[in-house]
Amino acid sequence: MHRSLPALAWLRTFEASARLLSFTAAADELALTPSSVSQHVRLLEDWLGEALFQRLHGGLLLTDAGAALLPRVTGALDMLETGVGDLFHSQRPRLTVRFPASLATMWLAPRLHQFQRAHPEVSLRISTGVWPTDSESITSELEVRHGLGNWAGYNSERLTHDVMIPMVAPSLYEEGADGDAADLLRQHQLLHVMGYERGWSDWMESHYGSRLRELRTLPLDSEMVAATIAESGQGVTLGRLPQFQRLIDSGRLITPLGSSLTVEEGLFLLTHAGHTLSREAKLFRDWLMASFEEEMSRYR
Repeated sequence: MHRSLPALAWLRTFEASARLLSFTAAADELALTPSSVSQHVRLLEDWLGEALFQRLHGGLLLTDAGAALLPRVTGALDMLETGVGDLFHSQRPRLTVRFPASLATMWLAPRLHQFQRAHPEVSLRISTGVWPTDSESITSELEVRHGLGNWAGYNSERLTHDVMIPMVAPSLYEEGADGDAADLLRQHQLLHVMGYERGWSDWMESHYGSRLRELRTLPLDSEMVAATIAESGQGVTLGRLPQFQRLIDSGRLITPLGSSLTVEEGLFLLTHAGHTLSREAKLFRDWLMASFEEEMSRYR
């Protein structure tokens, strides 16, 4: 039976590029050249007759068509991977670890090769989502969640305290360089990521008291979207470290206001209460704890 489908290689390349919002990072993950990644994406766009990305200076932004396609391609690739694995690699235990999507994209993806290089014998499955759901959490031996550490039925180990700091694109700051920090916040919309206990109001109170009121905000449910909008110069995001550190290190976002606020909210590693961890889970836990300990030492 003939199937009217684009090449699997194009779909894999699109999924990696959309997840990482970078052709270069996708090329590293897929062991391709950046030009090959770009070609695969263009061939897929030609096949679909739709643009999937906006090519921006210093990064990518998904179009509406790309954002709609991504979860379907991800789901299809997950099903294919699971099906092949169940048939041919069932003798190898697969460790499932769940991460918030933003953390997996901005923090885990650039570092995962370190664990895989140290422990090539461990077969991993990384599950992601914006906010946790019970059904997906049940199937994960390890899970990283954001909050205060108190979830019924789980043991939790703290990985971070959130360090919140305003971030903007360099071009946005240069436009208003003559004004003070408060002017920057008055002139541009504040990108507010929903679902957190602490946010812009806490940062404002800490640094300006009651001097700044009724500023324009754009509510969003994803740190990745907030980061992308900020990179394109369309607002100020309250980035959380260490998740946003890579964007600062690369110069894609800057912190001209300088002042951060550390809060009790943070990332925690969860394990099911009463569950004895597998050897693979212990190895990944130890690597994750050490990695975050090293990362958080930068902010002390």
